[in-house]
Amino acid sequence: QQQQQQQQQPQQARRKIQVEEADSDEEDDALPATTATSSTHSTRAAPATSSPQAAKAPPTATPGASSPQTAKPTTATPQSPHSATAAALSDSSSSSSSSPCQPQQQTGWQQQEREGRSGAVVQPHKVHEAAAAKAAAAIAALSSRRPAAPKNAVDFQNACKLVSSDLHALADYVQSIDPSQYPAIFKTQMDNTCLSHMLRGLQQIVKDNPSFTTNALQQLSSVSRFSMLAAMMPKADKAIVREMLGAMEASSINQAVVQDLRARFKA
Repeated sequence: QQQQQQQQQPQQARRKIQVEEADSDEEDDALPATTATSSTHSTRAAPATSSPQAAKAPPTATPGASSPQTAKPTTATPQSPHSATAAALSDSSSSSSSSPCQPQQQTGWQQQEREGRSGAVVQPHKVHEAAAAKAAAAIAALSSRRPAAPKNAVDFQNACKLVSSDLHALADYVQSIDPSQYPAIFKTQMDNTCLSHMLRGLQQIVKDNPSFTTNALQQLSSVSRFSMLAAMMPKADKAIVREMLGAMEASSINQAVVQDLRARFKA
């Protein structure tokens, strides 16, 4: 038995060695697999970093594919003042030639002149019609506020105080009085104030109605105390009389009548 045990001991030792070698071989085989799996996990988790050498390495061109051309930096060439001026002139000429029929912008006063309050364009004939309508409205307003015909010199003086500031209103009032009624209205109450108002009113209508002015001057000269008033007439009133007599001489009034009035008014 001892001999058998001695013979089996080397065999058992060899078996242990073989088992240990087999186990070591299996561990060696398992190590590459684990390292491979761990490396894959690390590459997935960690971001890919490119080394400077890899960044500097030029890309390899694959066969059959066109390699993109690298963009070369462009440097702006300095422009001379003459070329810049020529470019500006060409731009302005092109912009003006692009719209030759475009109307120029009007200034504020031109636009206000061309447009009314409603914004519509005012035609020239419309302006004349508007002026005529305005004049007619003014005449109607004067007629509406015209004082009543005077019954005596006091009524005439009070009415002249109301309209004497407006010569057109004064002329309208004087023309509304019948000249044949002068002797009955003024009687012996006419003074320089009444005569001055009458002359200023007649001065405004002598060119449009010389016959009425001639008749009015003749009737005034027949009023009582007129010769004394004519002698004391102020220079301004005499100048008005001379102006009216000159207008009557230029019209169709008889020259003898004009000379007679000149002698009566001592003008």
